[in-house]
Order: sequence, then structure tokens, then C-alpha cells
Amino acid sequence: MSRLLQLLPALPKARRWVRWTLADHVSVAQSLSTRRFSRLPKLYPHELLDRVKIVVVQKVPRPPVEQWGLGAADQFLFVDPAGITLLDTIFLQCGSETNESLVFHELVHVVQWRTLGVNRFLGLYGLLLQQHGYFDNPLEVMARGFETRLEGAGPPHGVLPAIRRMTEELLAETSKASLVNRMAFALLPALRFGRLETSPGG
Repeated sequence: MSRLLQLLPALPKARRWVRWTLADHVSVAQSLSTRRFSRLPKLYPHELLDRVKIVVVQKVPRPPVEQWGLGAADQFLFVDPAGITLLDTIFLQCGSETNESLVFHELVHVVQWRTLGVNRFLGLYGLLLQQHGYFDNPLEVMARGFETRLEGAGPPHGVLPAIRRMTEELLAETSKASLVNRMAFALLPALRFGRLETSPGG
């Protein structure tokens, strides 16, 4: 059986966890645009920065992937991240909220969420986590690559379209791996498990 099909039962559990985690922190979420970052406004449109929320926490929420049947992704079980992105909300460990490179990294994930929609992002991330582990997950590799470019040769130009293009190419490449993957990713946006929205839907 396709790994993607095996992950489908975890999808509603993951969506509920995302919804509950966001609801638990909505009262302390602040707009990213209120933060005094110098480079981000030059790289991302103001509409995006206005919509993205920042939540500073003592310990960054970690998805209970082992409870969702993703326990084989062993690397993830030992990750204690400084940040995590759920839809348009970035959770940052206390002390990391001024780290512009980290926020830039997490903004790459915001764009990935918005490009894929909820179901396809969760499905793709979960599948790649199973196949590659956390550190080599291509969605994480992509975010680290953009972060490295920011810190290396200067601010990368055309950030938003580049992230969208690379995310769509990764989805297409993963879909082509099998007929089952192609059918599953085509159907994922239509599945509904309770209200949880992001662009373009799904």
C-alpha cells in the first residue's frame, strides 16, 4: 500500500491538533508586521506580513507524530525546534523572536502552506517525513536553502514566486512517483474534516 494512503487516517488528527494549537494561542498572537525587522519587508509583500502572526512561547509546540502513525520518522521525535509554522502563524521559542533569519525560514513554510493548502501540505510533509526524516525533508531543505541565501550572498530576489514554484514542483515530482500518489494528491483538497482554512484551500 502507498505510504500516502497509509497517512490519510492521520490527516483529521493533524488538522485537529493544528486547530486546537492555534485556538490555544490566539489571544497572544501578534502581527508580524509589528516587529521591527529590516530585511523581511523588502522580500515579502506587506499583505503577507500583515496576515502572518507571531506567537512567542517557552516551548515550541511539537506535533505528536508518533500518535498519528508517523513514529517511523525517528529524527522528528528528538527535534526541539526554535520555531514551527502552522498555517499563517509562526511559533517562536522565547529568546528567538528577534532572530530575523529564523523568521525568514518560517515564512518559507507559510508560503508552502498557502501554496499547497492545508490537506496537501500535511499530506506532503507527512509523506516526505516518512521517506526522508526531518532534517532531509525537502520542504525543510528548501527553507534552509533560502535562509542560507539570505545570510550568504545577500537577500534572494523574487523570493515569493521562487518558493511557490519550488513547492509546486516538489508536489508534482512527488505525485508522479506513483499513480496512487497522483490520485491522492488530486483528491486531498476536496476532503473536509472541519473548518481550517488557508489559501488556496484544502
